[in-house]
Amino acid sequence: MKYFFLITFLSSITYSLAAQNYHIDSFVLYSESGYVKEYPILACDCNNTQVLDSINSILKSYFMVDEFEEFDTLEYIGWNIYGYDFEISSNIFYITIDGSYTGAYSTDYVEEFYFDLTSGEEISGSELTFESFLAAEKRDDFLEKYWNTPCANEFSRIECGDMEPYCDCNDFSSSFDSEDLILTLTNDCFPHVAKSCTPVLSIHVPLNEFEIFLSDFGKLMLITHNYSAKSEIEQLKLYEDYKHLLEPFYFIQGSIDDKYAFMMAIRPEGDEITGYYSYNKYKTKIPISGRISNNELMLNEMVDEKITGTFTFSLVDGSSFAKFEIDGYSGTWKAPLKEGLKVSINYFINNYRK
Repeated sequence: MKYFFLITFLSSITYSLAAQNYHIDSFVLYSESGYVKEYPILACDCNNTQVLDSINSILKSYFMVDEFEEFDTLEYIGWNIYGYDFEISSNIFYITIDGSYTGAYSTDYVEEFYFDLTSGEEISGSELTFESFLAAEKRDDFLEKYWNTPCANEFSRIECGDMEPYCDCNDFSSSFDSEDLILTLTNDCFPHVAKSCTPVLSIHVPLNEFEIFLSDFGKLMLITHNYSAKSEIEQLKLYEDYKHLLEPFYFIQGSIDDKYAFMMAIRPEGDEITGYYSYNKYKTKIPISGRISNNELMLNEMVDEKITGTFTFSLVDGSSFAKFEIDGYSGTWKAPLKEGLKVSINYFINNYRK
């Protein structure tokens, strides 16, 4: 069960866990200009002091107030809190806090924390995005059907003089409600002085339409176990139960010879790699396969059971994609009996954030 509170009505709310009473309290500071700042911290009517100190130290450190005593008066406090959402269940404390930080300019933020209530340590959330639920060969199809056109239209309406946005249609976040997948374009596209130029786009795709694009993992989580309707902690526990079934994929966008834009989806299985790529202009999916060997990733494209081209990328560490994720990374593409052409990568994402 979750509760949402505006800070102006911040109160001490009790939640029972393992016969101990945990509740959200506030850490109060004053600014010389007369503002009162209240930061949510965890409290407990128990002897669990070490756990509480560990959790609250992390929370206060995030807001850069860990060196102060409650009710101190400070010359300036930059962090503002609008509200928070929290949940306590299964020995886990989850809290998400939204507000703004006022420096040279005001910047909004939303921050999530998960804590183990038996140790006080911060733990990772599931970090799943909509790519996590997709079949690799369906990602491009999904974006083409629901996202690419409205996003391109939104960017086409922007008129901001000679200033170009530093975001594009790859810069979106995803979330779920009980019925829809929601994609939202980032609002970080222009410097503060040109924020009025920022494109605005959010789309809702009903989950029953999203189903045809799902991987087996996606169907298990979203359809069988109704992942999107569960609480944050329930989602985390469900992910922990089934994360071994999530097959990692890598989605790549780039160009050959700075002329031929392509999209690629590949799946590693040890040193063996399989997947496909397609040219943006033609959309036909061309199978590719290869392996990592001697610090190189080599992928052969196959048409009519013949090798028609080979991608080659150097891997700095020789064993993973760690250096493959850097925007601008380059390799080559070579057709049989012809000179190799430069391959530039401008976008790389996996289907799991970790």
